[in-house]
Formats: sequence, structure tokens, C-alpha cells
Amino acid sequence: KIRLTKGGLITNGQNQLIEIQVSATALAKVKQFEMVLQAEPNESFDLSGSEFVPAQPFISPPKSIEITSDGMWRTGGASISGEVNGDATLGTLKLKTGVGFDTAGNVLLQLDFFSIGPSSSDRDDYYKNDLSVGIIVGGE
Repeated sequence: KIRLTKGGLITNGQNQLIEIQVSATALAKVKQFEMVLQAEPNESFDLSGSEFVPAQPFISPPKSIEITSDGMWRTGGASISGEVNGDATLGTLKLKTGVGFDTAGNVLLQLDFFSIGPSSSDRDDYYKNDLSVGIIVGGE
């Protein structure tokens, strides 16, 4: 199971930092993971001011969130020091609200794809229809 948590996320406009913890349960021999997320509306966040900060032992490249060709966001982490088992925090999404963030409405951040496992050739892949994981960010 994967979970996005932070409780009620309320903000009052653009240039605000929102932190969302990403965690998973029942992990077995995990050394890497990948997530693809989608925000609706997409311009609600400023990705140049946003990042994914992986929890130890995972690491991510310096530009930890990349935009895919279809406008989704791709991020993840890998461990070079050992595997993770059991329940664990994978990291924290630190998202900066952008010009499209509307304080009168809500923004849906949805997990579209999640892949996890011990190596790039041995992973379990989960798609949007399998996951039903998302979080709503609302204005004050």
C-alpha cells in the first residue's frame, strides 16, 4: 500500500509551500521506486520551486521532479546502501503553489503510476486504476 498524507491541506494562494509525506507498507527488499503524479489543474504548482526529498536510505537526483511529455510529474528514489523492508516513509513532496492555484477552489493531486522493487528489472508496477491514491489541496 502507498499513502499520501498530511491531513487537511489549506493554503492561501501562490508561492506557498505544501509538504506531503509519501509512505508505503509491507515493503520487501525495496531498493528503488518511481512515482508519476498529475495535478488538476496542472498549473496549480510551480515545479521550478518544488522538489521531492527522499527519506533515508533513498536518494534522488538534484532536479528531483521532472515533467513528462504529457505534462505529468515523475519522481522517485533509489538506495545504494541497502534494501527497505516493512513499513517506511519514502520521502516528502515539497510543492510550491503556482499562478494557477485558486484559493476559491480545490486542486487534486493524484498518483497516476507507482513502481517499486529491488531493481529496475524486478519491480511491481501499479497504475491509476489500481491505486486510487490522491490528495486534495484547498484554499482558505
